[in-house]
Amino acid sequence: MDNYSKLTVKQLNNVLEKIKAELKRREDTAKVVEEINVILGRSNVSFSDLKEALKTGPATAKKAVGKPRSTQKRSAKPPSKSRKKQSDGRTKVKPLYFEPNGEGSWSGRGKAPAWVRDICSAKKISTVDFKKDSMFQQPPKK
Repeated sequence: MDNYSKLTVKQLNNVLEKIKAELKRREDTAKVVEEINVILGRSNVSFSDLKEALKTGPATAKKAVGKPRSTQKRSAKPPSKSRKKQSDGRTKVKPLYFEPNGEGSWSGRGKAPAWVRDICSAKKISTVDFKKDSMFQQPPKK
């Protein structure tokens, strides 16, 4: 620490102003951090998500933090029985394709499960052709 006894009054006042400014900055920072923690507590965004968004910049902030909340009113109509909301907000899709032994099903979206790939390789067809085959579009009878 500096030896303040060797400073002039003007230099001491400069140091005092810098200290006051630093104290104000730290108090403001503490308030902002507290407000951010309250906001994060009410959302599904973690501090590390926010930190990553701030690092990557505003152009990708929406991607890093998550989807923005919708500002549109939701319809009063309840969701159809075939589609249910999952806990993460996505809509669950009814399966369209069924494994012949009744163990597996697939909605036709995303990566094809192993049983679909196995059938496709055994029949030497593509997943597009698999989707056209009506044999796999009905649930197996028990």
